[in-house]
Amino acid sequence: MKIQDIVNKVVKFFRADRTIPLMVVGSPGLGKSQAIAQARDALAAELGEEVGLVDVRASLHDPTDFVGFPTIEEGRLRFAQPAFLPREETHPRHGLLFLDEIGQATPAVQAALLQLCLDRRVGEYRLPDGWMIVAASNRREDRAGANRLISPLLDRFAYYEVEADLASWQDWAAGAGIDPLVRAFLRWKPECFSTFDPAGRETVFATPRSWAMVSRILPALDSTDRLSTVEGLVGHGPAVEFEAFALHAAELPAIEAVIADPSGLPLPSNANLSVYHALVGSLAKEVGARDLRDEQQAREVDAIVEYALRLPREFQVLAMRDFYRANEAVMALDRAGEWFTVNEQLMGGVVAHNRTR
Repeated sequence: MKIQDIVNKVVKFFRADRTIPLMVVGSPGLGKSQAIAQARDALAAELGEEVGLVDVRASLHDPTDFVGFPTIEEGRLRFAQPAFLPREETHPRHGLLFLDEIGQATPAVQAALLQLCLDRRVGEYRLPDGWMIVAASNRREDRAGANRLISPLLDRFAYYEVEADLASWQDWAAGAGIDPLVRAFLRWKPECFSTFDPAGRETVFATPRSWAMVSRILPALDSTDRLSTVEGLVGHGPAVEFEAFALHAAELPAIEAVIADPSGLPLPSNANLSVYHALVGSLAKEVGARDLRDEQQAREVDAIVEYALRLPREFQVLAMRDFYRANEAVMALDRAGEWFTVNEQLMGGVVAHNRTR
């Protein structure tokens, strides 16, 4: 199952019967936690109100943290209710209680969660009616610190395994501000997207999460330290491939030259696939950086579109898709709007999807 499918599942369960808890299991770095946050945002947009998200790292707690610490009041044993769980008087009316790292929790903690996950209460605490329980864990076979999930706990959840999916990640990355150079590289070298191997000896490996980290640190790097820095995030092999790709991107035509002469400026002479992918990423970054309400900036983007439409057909489609994701207002430009109208079927539904968001 893909990460985006998990977002949709959470929303559907929440609509239909939020008393059914849902568990997401997958390898490290796939974006399981981010998917739950996306589901919260989708629910907030659908309900038109704030939707809470309480993130509880189950692996950091003891059983008494959930059951409540025993106290004596007026000669009777009572359990102090946990303050970190959502309450009607202090939290939004609707929300997601996210039990993260539940597989890393000890069997005793898992046992303490049995009543909460089935009866929506534990000790003297009761989960508000508008809240739904969602859990996430690494897989035991990935050697990521996960324990065996006890059978009674598993039986309380709708259980879904997720896997790395580049297409879903690219859709998410476009809206999350991931550097277009990173996105373009992974489109060219999809085998570098996720290199985690539970049987391997690599200390560092590439994951969707680590590529997002590359994107965040990239603006602070130059050619002297880029390779070594990226290697520490995604491993040696993917870092070497990315460095070669970045060097290609550095040799691309200056954006000022593209804007000045979009119809006459030659396309890159050493135009292999990696160069074209790098060019698309570079142009998309420029489109995303411009405010099309400004007449001058709109003219600049129109020139970038004109230059991009001289690329081979498949790269025209990639470029226009990335331009739209980077800046939806590009459709208001005459040249781009006309291209979208004629070629909407080639866009893989991206325009239709965004029109209905």
